[in-house]
Amino acid sequence: MTAGVTLEDVLVPQPDVHVVALGDEKVIFVPRDETLQRLDPLASIVWDCLLPAAPLADIATDLAEAFGADRQQVSTDLLRLAADLLDSGALVRAGDAAELPPDA
Repeated sequence: MTAGVTLEDVLVPQPDVHVVALGDEKVIFVPRDETLQRLDPLASIVWDCLLPAAPLADIATDLAEAFGADRQQVSTDLLRLAADLLDSGALVRAGDAAELPPDA
């Protein structure tokens, strides 16, 4: 897992990642290593929350409120997912993106 992913980080989709919605799930193609990743319904909602760019703390708060869930648990799960997607090359830190994709 990527060390140093915090709730203050702003992560965005890598500009060259391709996303296809399949019902309430998404499949993402990461050209860097030519891999496909399936995002379950909750991970797909998180993906949709990444634009416009915002700190992960804001996303955690919004998700906890929307689902009536414990914010600490949401934060923990969000950091784990964000680190996995950052490691895979699907996400980058906002300052590292050459160009940000348009709002989806």
